[in-house]
Amino acid sequence: MSQPFPAPLDLIESGISLLDSFGASSWSLRAVAFTTAALLLVMRKSVGEAAGIEWHAFFHAAVTGFGAWACQILDDASREEWNGENGPGIDPGLDPCGGPPTSLHRLLPALTLGYSICDILDSLKLGPAFLLHGLATAFVMAVFCELEQATHLVTPMLLMEISTIPLATLRAKFYSETLRTGISLLFVFTFFVVRILWVPPIWFAIVKVLRNEKLGAGADSCQPLYLLPLVLIFGIFFNCLNGYWFIKMILKIKRKISGKEASSNVEMTE
Repeated sequence: MSQPFPAPLDLIESGISLLDSFGASSWSLRAVAFTTAALLLVMRKSVGEAAGIEWHAFFHAAVTGFGAWACQILDDASREEWNGENGPGIDPGLDPCGGPPTSLHRLLPALTLGYSICDILDSLKLGPAFLLHGLATAFVMAVFCELEQATHLVTPMLLMEISTIPLATLRAKFYSETLRTGISLLFVFTFFVVRILWVPPIWFAIVKVLRNEKLGAGADSCQPLYLLPLVLIFGIFFNCLNGYWFIKMILKIKRKISGKEASSNVEMTE
């Protein structure tokens, strides 16, 4: 019996086929990053925070967050197929020498590189931690985009953008106080699930794969010597930063419950 709606995997594969029909598998990642930066800067300038929503941040988070999730679904399906045919082995989605499995894996880091200029500009009014986040994101994405055969290794980290989707809408002017509270709790929940529980084990798996490849191949490694320490350092940095922000969220919730802070205050810098 046929399904009434296409399965998620079928929809994802159809979307990637559409991308490939436009030549996405061979697009210049520098051009993609530059175009994304230009479009989002225009959106940031022209639309701004209309209705209280950071539209440039919302658009980037939705595309890259759900795009990275789609890549994870594809990688999980590939892993099951691989293990079924060959027994336990390397995850095809994390193969350091195989290149990006799809054009979507390849393009998402370039989109985030383009967005990082907006992230840096926004951080200038938010404080040092946000500025460090923007600068680190730009640097890491630039490195992986230059190493085109390794872009897929950083794509899973973009799952973190899923929690940015509710964050970008917290100040929406059309929210009732009840709805704003619900969106705030959704942000905290997605932040905890994605950035604290889901992404760190994926990052650790990437570190293990790169380490094993380096030990096995030695001087013949398919990736540059600096890639493993870079992944290790940037992972520790972002995981610690996420932990710091999550602690701030918990303290903020405690202040709201105790009545020391207005329930309508959604500023993350306090």
